[in-house]
Amino acid sequence: MTATIVCPSEADIVICGGGGAGCVIATRLAQARPDLSILLLEQGPDNREVKRLNRPLDSLFWLFQHNPYLKWIDCEPEQELGGRQPRIPVGNILGGGTSINTLMYNTPAASDFDDWNQPGWSYGDLEPLIRKESSMCLVEVEHSVSYGEEFAKACRLVLGDAKECENITTYRMGHGFGRQPKLITSDGKRSNVADAYLHPCLAKKLTVVTGVTIDKVIFKGNEAVGVKVIGNNLPSASFGTNEKYTKTVKANEMVVLTCGALGSPAVLERSGIGSAEVLKAAGVEVKVDLPGVGHDLDDHQLICPMYRATEGYYEPFDRYARGDKTVKEPVDEEYERTGKGIAASNGFDFGMKIRPTKEEISSMGPAFEKYWKRIGADKPDKPLYSNVILPYFYSYRPPPEGKYFCIGGFHNYNVFCRRLPFYEGEEPDSHPRFDPKSPARLRTSDDPNRTDKPVEEDVIPYSAEDDRVIELYVRENVATAYHSIGTCAMRGRDAMGVVDARLNVHGVKNLKVADLSICPSNIGSNATSIVLLIAENAARIILQDLDAMNGVRHVSAKL
Repeated sequence: MTATIVCPSEADIVICGGGGAGCVIATRLAQARPDLSILLLEQGPDNREVKRLNRPLDSLFWLFQHNPYLKWIDCEPEQELGGRQPRIPVGNILGGGTSINTLMYNTPAASDFDDWNQPGWSYGDLEPLIRKESSMCLVEVEHSVSYGEEFAKACRLVLGDAKECENITTYRMGHGFGRQPKLITSDGKRSNVADAYLHPCLAKKLTVVTGVTIDKVIFKGNEAVGVKVIGNNLPSASFGTNEKYTKTVKANEMVVLTCGALGSPAVLERSGIGSAEVLKAAGVEVKVDLPGVGHDLDDHQLICPMYRATEGYYEPFDRYARGDKTVKEPVDEEYERTGKGIAASNGFDFGMKIRPTKEEISSMGPAFEKYWKRIGADKPDKPLYSNVILPYFYSYRPPPEGKYFCIGGFHNYNVFCRRLPFYEGEEPDSHPRFDPKSPARLRTSDDPNRTDKPVEEDVIPYSAEDDRVIELYVRENVATAYHSIGTCAMRGRDAMGVVDARLNVHGVKNLKVADLSICPSNIGSNATSIVLLIAENAARIILQDLDAMNGVRHVSAKL
């Protein structure tokens, strides 16, 4: 494998986007077909240039400190969110999100893939690939936050019939709690897809170019024959100069877009593939009227309420985040010497997946009952809600003085936290502003309302006014979980689809999309395990198609 900032003029397969999907596909193709020249193009720099990203805890807190390897996408103001303008980050470095994310590993329900209803993409089809992707990246680490038993005890009080298990990240676990695996290597470093797949690859005809932006796909008739790229105005991304310029790269066999759910549809639109109305308004000549391009962006809703914790109860993550030298220096010294300690962790050690009870379903009204019946009532592997407990202040706000913990989840489930013995009340700015007289009011360390009783014996009653306050709070605080999918959906063209089950873009030839944008419906998990499975299956499909194409050419030559 050759890594460079000098872009060659042609390759057999041109893969556009060096995130998780691109790294996997490039590696698998190069390993299986060493006779083919494989070119992987990435806008950001080589991840090996950024040593800080290897350090799990330090790189996680860097997310909240203007990490330059994140690119922020500003959305339009949203009326349903009180006029807020959501922002979505994407990885801008080789390895994509896996090089800069929170190092959390989770898996969806097996039935999520069956729900796609696409040939070759059922859970049964994908299951043989799971061992390949998990063995490349997933490693358990030695350090574990010291409140594990307290977490388990609280879950037993709250969840009742939920299964207590050693590992909650299985494709069949829909209702349980236990340990949360993470993407950290056995020597205490971030496990990202570039390091796990790409860099160890010894294929001589694999070339990785960093510092190039994909402008558009080049066509001859309706066949993709290459891409136009732009050299960036950055030292690590400049084709050897500091000035932007363009270059056309020929693709002898195929172009594969792996620019992610926010990047791939933009490349298609710049190439003239998308809604004719949108393209004409932007002054782009329409090549294929494909209204589904960029249309169905989906994600998970995330709220992270923070709670005060008893000082000294568990490891000093907050003091590390604030840069307290009395904590940070010895922790970093231990990490440099041994690769262990809290610096070798992300703190995401325990989590849960929850399905609603019959009483909860009924209490949420007929609209929810109809939704749940459609989505997951008869699918026991499918949770409604997932979360992890974090032993620190998890926010883009600067961490305040004191000790905190956070429940980061796809829905807010406040009943859990009062049953932790180190709970000292809520952090006010991350919670609903209940009336001080309400039983649901925010608590302080002087009035924590702590309990060790089961839920049914100690329920906080919520009034209609409390519900109104919660709704307002959600509108003001809910964010995406940065798990963007669905913008080039794998469906029929008449169903707002963009690619078919073989990942071919409708209406053209020799152009595939193979990243999270192809998901035709949502997946109940963090993105890493999903993108790895998509990429492994995409590589298998591409190899099959290449064999078929070569067979046709061989027959034609004989004729």
